[in-house]
Amino acid sequence: MKTRVLDSWAILEWISGRQLATDLVGNLLLEAEGGQTRLLMSAINVGEVYYFLRKHRSEVAGRILACILANTARNN
Repeated sequence: MKTRVLDSWAILEWISGRQLATDLVGNLLLEAEGGQTRLLMSAINVGEVYYFLRKHRSEVAGRILACILANTARNN
């Protein structure tokens, strides 16, 4: 199984729908969902994405991210 580390920049570009990031990150997410790739992200990068979502999207989006990450951490 491959292991890849995600950076906040790639995730923020993916959230914004930028084509290159959409393709690359989207493929990594599909591989991870299929069990072919293990994705990691530092706590600092998670915090940057959380901050961006809370500031530029909504508090709900930030909370959704927090719930997803908490659930993912419990399953690993």
